[in-house]
Amino acid sequence: MASHLRLSRREFWGGQTSRIYDAVAGERLAGWAHARFPPEGSRILDVGCGPGNWALRAARALPGSLVAGVDFSLPMVQRAEAKRRREGVLNCRFIAADARALPFLAESFDRARSTASLKFWPEPIQGLDEIHRILAPGGKLLVIEAARDTPPEEIREFLRSIRVGPLARSAGGWILSRFLRHHGLRLDSVAEIAARSRFRGGKAALLPGSPFFSLELSRSDDLPRARELAPGPLRRG
Repeated sequence: MASHLRLSRREFWGGQTSRIYDAVAGERLAGWAHARFPPEGSRILDVGCGPGNWALRAARALPGSLVAGVDFSLPMVQRAEAKRRREGVLNCRFIAADARALPFLAESFDRARSTASLKFWPEPIQGLDEIHRILAPGGKLLVIEAARDTPPEEIREFLRSIRVGPLARSAGGWILSRFLRHHGLRLDSVAEIAARSRFRGGKAALLPGSPFFSLELSRSDDLPRARELAPGPLRRG
């Protein structure tokens, strides 16, 4: 499990893979996340917020909510904060922090989410347990990540849905396949991560027509621990 969870942000964001990922997948991921906004009035944490796109979108859509974004990269946080100031968003803030040591009191948030960040965490179990600590009872965590073992037909379907020319689609297919092979997370690794965390209840699903999956974890005392659930293959959402 560990090798592909230890790659650096510099390795990922430094080359062509990053540009393809951002241009091709970024809008689609934002759309999925938008469809899963928490209820109005929630306290929301975005772990691995990057330049703050989702956190700011959530803050604008939910003006009665409080949104915080954390990222290990100070330049990313500075970009996010500059964008927040330009857009005049008042119910959102960004902080440079490690997912393994979040600078918040216990039970400070109702919802947490993390998109395309888990792969960078050197100790993902510790990161999940720290998110569990800052969630209130009944709180939920949504993780969206790239699925390493996405079937080829899913990759082709995803690329057909992107409005690009045939040459760009062909090149994108090669780059996306390479990205998934080297940087995606295996489904059995995700099941292991959930099983060893403090969260209760786990539901994983492939996002339809895409090489991404979602993992929903709950801090609900009346649910069985995630480690008590059979870590079978992810199902289609």
